[in-house]
Amino acid sequence: AYIGLKSNFNYHTYEYLLCSINPAVRLTAAEYFVSQSVHNNEALSRRIEQVFEQTPKVDTLFGCLGTKADARELVAELASQTIE
Repeated sequence: AYIGLKSNFNYHTYEYLLCSINPAVRLTAAEYFVSQSVHNNEALSRRIEQVFEQTPKVDTLFGCLGTKADARELVAELASQTIE
């Protein structure tokens, strides 16, 4: 559903999604802001930091293997792929 809707999302939508009850949605919003290099908004930076504090590790797949990963590192990696 997200892939079908994301073309309609903007800065304010992602800002709203940072407060989602779902941690995966919050991390997706953090990925958007990291990929956009949004660093000049102190309140937004604090909120993203809270997201990483609340969800320090995530379950993910590398190839066909399930593993735990550091959320901050995974978001940075995915954000850099978004830019390329």
